[in-house]
Amino acid sequence: MSLRIQLVGHATFLIELGGQRIVTDPWFADRIGIPFRFFNLRRSDSPGVSGEIPSVDLILCSHRHADHFNLNDLARMNRSAEVFVADKWMKRKLGAMGYRNVNVVRPWDKKDLGSVAVSAVPAIEGAEGLPQVGYVLEGSGKKIYFGGDTAYFEGFEEIGMRYQIDVALVPVDGVKILGRTVTMTPTQAAWAVRQLKAKITIPHHYHVTSSFPGSLLHKATGTPEQFRREVLRVCGETAIQVLKPGEHFQIA
Repeated sequence: MSLRIQLVGHATFLIELGGQRIVTDPWFADRIGIPFRFFNLRRSDSPGVSGEIPSVDLILCSHRHADHFNLNDLARMNRSAEVFVADKWMKRKLGAMGYRNVNVVRPWDKKDLGSVAVSAVPAIEGAEGLPQVGYVLEGSGKKIYFGGDTAYFEGFEEIGMRYQIDVALVPVDGVKILGRTVTMTPTQAAWAVRQLKAKITIPHHYHVTSSFPGSLLHKATGTPEQFRREVLRVCGETAIQVLKPGEHFQIA
């Protein structure tokens, strides 16, 4: 079976692997209020899926921030999906909605779901120190790494050693809150790619802007173009696939 990865936008991907449909960090709306109540995050591009949210088999949530764990969108999704989350607060919220197959995971936990296996891997939530995980999906002879909006940390090399990553989905926008970098910059993401040793990399987490006055506190300046230049400098020739919302990448 082939691997198909569609970018919805921000950190939301629809992945088809091993006959199963998987969504990462679901956020399908145009805008939300996060992380403070006096400003919104707004997409710079329309989400790659419009109308009804597609039915999925698995939902992977890296952490509880609303641009990665959107309760309004989760309330519109099928409750039969198996969900993976980073903490018990997230599980309680989903349980109240009627989700019953919710797994709270820690780094290196693994669950085999037949044609697909899901492993949690270390990640760093740089804004508030909340519990956060990344994920590695395994199926159809492929391994896909998803990093959520992790900050840079000294753990990518171990992830790369444990899993021979075929495709890495990495954040690149270098979000700063009150002047402090809380997600990977293009340069840091390039070093992460080098340590992960991924064959193909798809950048994400760069389609969002902040409204005033929140824009004074929350800034994100990294772009996929900057990331591509940094990967060439740090790693040499490495395959990079930049997707616009709605576009997909597929390998047999």
